[in-house]
Amino acid sequence: MANALINQAIQTKRLACMVPMNKFGIVYFGRKDSKGDQKFCIATANLNACHGVAIISRKAAVLGHAAPSHPNFPPGEVYAQYFINGIVQLVNRNENKPYFENQGMDGVLVVGFSQKEGGGTEIVLPHQVEVIAQTLHDTLGHKPKIVEYGPVEWSHLNTRPDKGFVFIEGYESGQLPVMWVEENQVLLR
Repeated sequence: MANALINQAIQTKRLACMVPMNKFGIVYFGRKDSKGDQKFCIATANLNACHGVAIISRKAAVLGHAAPSHPNFPPGEVYAQYFINGIVQLVNRNENKPYFENQGMDGVLVVGFSQKEGGGTEIVLPHQVEVIAQTLHDTLGHKPKIVEYGPVEWSHLNTRPDKGFVFIEGYESGQLPVMWVEENQVLLR
């Protein structure tokens, strides 16, 4: 589903950006780009063992694609904190505040899960999830939604072409945006 939505948004020129790994982007719902095309959507794909992080309002959305690690950081939570701080700083920039303040912000953390030996599942990189979720909570004043996708295939990443797609679409009218994680719609506040 999300893959089809992304392809449609590309064809209709509504996609503001396709966020690559270790980056984040922003879409202002209905704002025109340099070519005069109105943008309403933002997406990322192939999360695999990565996390998707979003702060969404009725006027704009920031979406990030955080890898489990980065070559410039020690392993662990340090990179997760650096990454989420970058997203929060983007939302809090003076030029972006009107798009997020008093606009019903919601935070969503998209996390992978893997199969445990012997049965059951577990969230991938739980310590990073805790760091990101706490920072989103501190920023928004409420708990973020945590949405799982998977299972993550550690032995051969990207075994399904739609593994870890995230798609967000907003509306110029200010109605509640829509978010999809793979085949599942995420209910926003």
